[in-house]
Amino acid sequence: MDDFGFDDTGFTRDQPIYTWRVEFGDRAGYLTALANLTAEWKKQGRTVKNIASPAEDEPGHGLPGISTTDDHGTKLSLAPDYYSGKPVIRAEGTCTRHHDEYGYDYDGDGEPGW
Repeated sequence: MDDFGFDDTGFTRDQPIYTWRVEFGDRAGYLTALANLTAEWKKQGRTVKNIASPAEDEPGHGLPGISTTDDHGTKLSLAPDYYSGKPVIRAEGTCTRHHDEYGYDYDGDGEPGW
């Protein structure tokens, strides 16, 4: 498979990614949630990978993270956001192919026709 984008049959390929911001009262609360989620994922038989805390000069320094992959190949993680450093739950799907029935024409008001 080549890069995500369009293929010759009119299908589009992409990788859906969803992110939810979660808030904790303090660092200890975050670390407790991380430990509980690690235990739950392991109880479900999942392999849990540790995500190192960002470097000292990067957002989210001091907050490690974890990730796993579900039965459908979706990567799940709880870790600091790359840009803000605030904790996020992230789900990264596998390659999805879909056909755009509406095409890529605009509907006349400057907005995509979807």
